Amino acid sequence: MKPNIDHANDEDISEQLERYRNLALISTDWFWETDKDFVITYMSASVERITGFPKEKYIGVSRHDLASEETKQTAEWKEHLELVSRHEPIKNFEYKHVGDDGFTLYLRINAIPLFNDDGSFRGYLGSTSDISELVLARKHVEDVNKELGVAKEAAEKLARQDPLTGLYNRRAFFEHGAAIDDMVQRYGQLYSIVMLDIDHFKNVNDSYGHAVGDLALTSIASLMKKHARTSDIPARIGGEEFAIILPQTEMSSAVNLAERLRQAVEETSFAFENGEFFITVSLGVTECGESSCSVEEVILRADKALYQAKEQGRNRVVQLGID
Repeated sequence: MKPNIDHANDEDISEQLERYRNLALISTDWFWETDKDFVITYMSASVERITGFPKEKYIGVSRHDLASEETKQTAEWKEHLELVSRHEPIKNFEYKHVGDDGFTLYLRINAIPLFNDDGSFRGYLGSTSDISELVLARKHVEDVNKELGVAKEAAEKLARQDPLTGLYNRRAFFEHGAAIDDMVQRYGQLYSIVMLDIDHFKNVNDSYGHAVGDLALTSIASLMKKHARTSDIPARIGGEEFAIILPQTEMSSAVNLAERLRQAVEETSFAFENGEFFITVSLGVTECGESSCSVEEVILRADKALYQAKEQGRNRVVQLGID
């Protein structure tokens, strides 16, 4: 007897359809189909397990309307619209979906275009995956990395900042000095350095206490910031010793700044609980011009000028050129 091939084929097709239906039901993804205007014509029942809404809610809805307004403002969304307008396959496109109740999902879709026998476009057949956990985990990692970056930046700043005055510390001063010195060697630019030391600072600490001494240090730092330009580099490089690097500044201009700073300190009354006191500062100024010189040499020369200011009676500015 000849077997009924048509009946056997019908059974094979029926089994395949049942198999695909069951796979769709147990899948964590859901499947959909749209017409040529991207309106959803089919949605698998598995969508309800993720969104909480039955498949019927999505039938007749434009797939584009499922994306959040936030997603629609992105460059990726614009590129996505251009791709589907050309009826190309959709590969791993991710977007944010906000439901009517405010429930938010992050989704990824893959889809292929469908065409009629005459070659005309008739829609898309695709699948959607819920990647909310992945996106949130990715965001958490980004936030942690951002926090670590901020912490690292803060630590690096603290490593180069004097904690009392907020000025650069000795390490940062020499780093900046080396960088500027390199510019001088490369391009022949000049710079000046002003060294400053508080006169008889030990007497301030002994007479009024270390808290008042700290007040004097922070006040000097404030005056330095006030009189320095934004391009200048003020620093506290020792106990009561300060310095300023003045890029692209000849010595005469540096001397003028030093003198203004000296006068400002001399005229400032430093008030504390038991009264007020006055202090003075001595300053040494030098420059690095066209001649070859290292930042260490310039600092030593400025320090030598500072020593001479103290030897000559303090509360004065002494400049020292290249020998």
